[in-house]
Amino acid sequence: MKIEKFDPASIDNAFVGNIPEIKEKPSAVYANIKRFSCGYAWLLEIDFPYSDIIKEKWSEDMKSVYYSQIEIQLKNKGGYNVPYLEEEFKKFITKKYNEVLPQFISCYEEHGLPEDESQGIIDFEWIPDIYLYLQYGKRSYNTWHNHQQKGQAVTTTFYLNVPKEGGTIDFSLSDGIASIKPKENKLYVFPSWQLHMPTAQKDEEIRFCINADFYTPKRPYIRHGGGFW
Repeated sequence: MKIEKFDPASIDNAFVGNIPEIKEKPSAVYANIKRFSCGYAWLLEIDFPYSDIIKEKWSEDMKSVYYSQIEIQLKNKGGYNVPYLEEEFKKFITKKYNEVLPQFISCYEEHGLPEDESQGIIDFEWIPDIYLYLQYGKRSYNTWHNHQQKGQAVTTTFYLNVPKEGGTIDFSLSDGIASIKPKENKLYVFPSWQLHMPTAQKDEEIRFCINADFYTPKRPYIRHGGGFW
């Protein structure tokens, strides 16, 4: 079964998590959840309104870093994601990740889920391994892969700009392939073991994609009944 251009905004079972007012952050974070047929979540789409500030401050440096390293990395069979280690950016984005991810994902001290899912939560900092993936019409790398390398983990992807044609993310699910058209200012969150693939785009404007992997102290649980990853 092929699910054509699935739009997370069309999901009925969305929920809202209220968080305190912080400068440069919305007063509430909204998340749409896409679920397996069993009810467990496999994708979260979360408000993340930082495209403009990142493009303004870091896009030129990101482009320089990516294209100065990608050919060397490919020769060394290092994959298509290039690490991005710029300190100011990492400090900025790590703070933003830590403002939203704990609203939707928990790790528990004990094995399994407690009767009250708000109890027994491990307090930890979400520390990202940050990577860039850039593509345009004549140059893209489209292969199935996952991000599971060191143990239980959560992966996020964030598009600074969205191609007009193409440029979806395909996810390989048990009942077929789901094709997601990303949106600007949205953070997409999924288990790192989930097979996925960026698809080619037609337009020649460079698409900036910021990927991050987070290694968690225990198996991550998606709050509000989303299940374990």
